[in-house]
Amino acid sequence: MTKRNLILFFFFVQGFASGYFTWSDFWDALHQEFNLVIVDPREKNSNKLMKSSECSVHRMALDFAEAIKFLKLDEKKLVLFGSSIGASYVAHLVGQNMITPKGCFLTGPARKPRAPRKLIKFIFLFPAFALNFLGKLAARIYLRNKVADGFQKQVFYDRINNTDFRRWKHCRDMHDWDATEDFKKMK
Repeated sequence: MTKRNLILFFFFVQGFASGYFTWSDFWDALHQEFNLVIVDPREKNSNKLMKSSECSVHRMALDFAEAIKFLKLDEKKLVLFGSSIGASYVAHLVGQNMITPKGCFLTGPARKPRAPRKLIKFIFLFPAFALNFLGKLAARIYLRNKVADGFQKQVFYDRINNTDFRRWKHCRDMHDWDATEDFKKMK
């Protein structure tokens, strides 16, 4: 079967830090057989958020809906794929009837915040530069201890170097998001 014969479009939405659960290793192979749209800005330098910027699951879902419409992807031929918090974006898109895709595939959905709430509130007390330093340090220690040496480990290190952990201070709503209702509304 060639890609030209396929009628489905896969719209991938990655999570914040999908780590070694990422599908990026498979994208080249998947692209040979399927029509893909991949939302994964992690190799780009992080966006600098203004203090007044809105950062929420709802705002992100609206952005994805706009992207799907801008690309003129037929919802009857669209399969949404979400991993980690990307699954929450997909659930919100579908649960709020922003998009009615042919299907959804969710992996490792983040339904409720996993980190202890008191710890998250404590982290927001750090000055922005300290949060950036500590976030990168923690991520590097995690990679050193959990990911085998090789190409993928270097890719993750490069992503960490391009990440601005200070933006998390502007994204508190994302950390406190509970996607239970959105998952229940999915048909």
